[in-house]
Amino acid sequence: MACSFVNTRGYADCAVLALRGELDISDRAELSSRLAAAVSCGPWVIVDLANLAYIDCSSLGILVGARERAQLAGGDMLLAGPRGAVARVLLLTDQAGEFSVFASVGAAAFSAGLAAFGLRLAAHDAGESLAAATEGMVTAAGTVTTPGKPRRWGTGPAVDSNGESNSSSSSQRLLAAADESA
Repeated sequence: MACSFVNTRGYADCAVLALRGELDISDRAELSSRLAAAVSCGPWVIVDLANLAYIDCSSLGILVGARERAQLAGGDMLLAGPRGAVARVLLLTDQAGEFSVFASVGAAAFSAGLAAFGLRLAAHDAGESLAAATEGMVTAAGTVTTPGKPRRWGTGPAVDSNGESNSSSSSQRLLAAADESA
């Protein structure tokens, strides 16, 4: 079974890319192209994995690269609804702690909306434009900063509003999703 791609735009100002079927090395070029198009629509991208039955490590690498581009643009790439084998691959490759993973597209969009609102509020409070605030948050050293909470890409899980790691809750959700299909 091949992978099919469904683009949906306008879900809480996030680009949504729904993946269906099986995603393997033969789909790399199209996946990369679709993700680049999604990031160009806006920096907040949600990848809906709910109907994806399989993903290989090369495709996971494409997701990691697209996430970095979204972060450089002032947003992020969020994963929604991984189940079964896809949830297991995320856990086994330790990507569950690198990505923000949500149970549904709606939950991911809500989180993205809160983050975008926080960025706008920080820019307003500092008397800066949104572009200036975003530029100040992404430094040349690859550090993403939020008020009082620096975070380096690739060095650990995302943090919640209290500065605490959310990897354990993401991992628990993924374990439950992986167990559902076993």
